[in-house]
This record gives sequence, C-alpha cells and structure tokens, in this order.
Amino acid sequence: MSLGIHVSDFLIETIGPLRDDLKEAHEMMVLELHHNGFWNAKKLIIQVKQAINIFERTHPGCVDLFAFDNTTAHTAFAKDTFLPSKMNLFPSGSVPKMQDTVWNRNHQLMPKGLKWILGKRGLWQEGIVLKCASCKKEPNSNITNCCARCLMANQSDFLAQCDQVQ
Repeated sequence: MSLGIHVSDFLIETIGPLRDDLKEAHEMMVLELHHNGFWNAKKLIIQVKQAINIFERTHPGCVDLFAFDNTTAHTAFAKDTFLPSKMNLFPSGSVPKMQDTVWNRNHQLMPKGLKWILGKRGLWQEGIVLKCASCKKEPNSNITNCCARCLMANQSDFLAQCDQVQ
C-alpha cells in the first residue's frame, strides 16, 4: 500500500524536462506505509549535481540558474554548520558538536555556548534569554536582538552561511 508519490524534476524552457541521451534529472519516490525513506537534502544535492551535469552537456557555454521553493530540504545546512537555533546559552546540554574550533591557538573540545561567544564579540547583554517568548511563537525578522539566538543569527558571519543547495 502506497501513501503517496514524491516527484522532483527540473523543467527548462528550451527542452522541457531536463534530460539528455545519458541521464534525466527526474526523480520519483513512492512513499509507502513502512516509510521506505523520504525526500531530504542529501537526495536533493545528488539530484542537483546530476541536473548541473545534464545542463552542461545539453547547453554548452550557457549559464544555469536554478530556483527552488522554500521547503526544508532546500534550506538544509551541513551537519557542521554553526546554527544559533542548535546552540545552548551555556557550555553544557545536548548541543551537537558542530565544528572543531580553534580560539587563540587553543583547540576547543566542547561548545562554548552563546553567552561566551556573544561576550567575546562584545555583544552580551545581561538578562538576555536563549530564546524569547515572541520567537517561540512567531519570529519577527525586524527584531534582531530580542534573545541570544536572534542576536547571534543576525551577525554578518552567520547571515553569510549558505545552505547545501547554494
């Protein structure tokens, strides 16, 4: 018994569905009752690389531009990306080790926490919370310093991080 079908394809003005004599960029996945898998960023990256190869073979010398909708698979970051949404306020808890870090020539073995990072940047504000009540409900992109996670997420180096598709 199937629960549904997921179809992902690349359509272009010149030839329609993106394909050549060797491959096609079309991917179809039957979703079954016992969850044989799901569409995710890893599968999307494989498909995008395949689409780029097909496009370069079918349109030599041309520049390709892909537009994606805003599903979570299209905005997934690498496992070692520093994401404030996954960081704790203090250097404890169940936060994942995102990257090996060297600070002032010292190898850091444990995540430092947002309070430490913001303090080193001169941005720590006494009384600030990890995530404020308004961000828990609906984040407001116009407010950038309401809580530690928003403050960190709006720093230029964090804003410059690209997701895997980019």
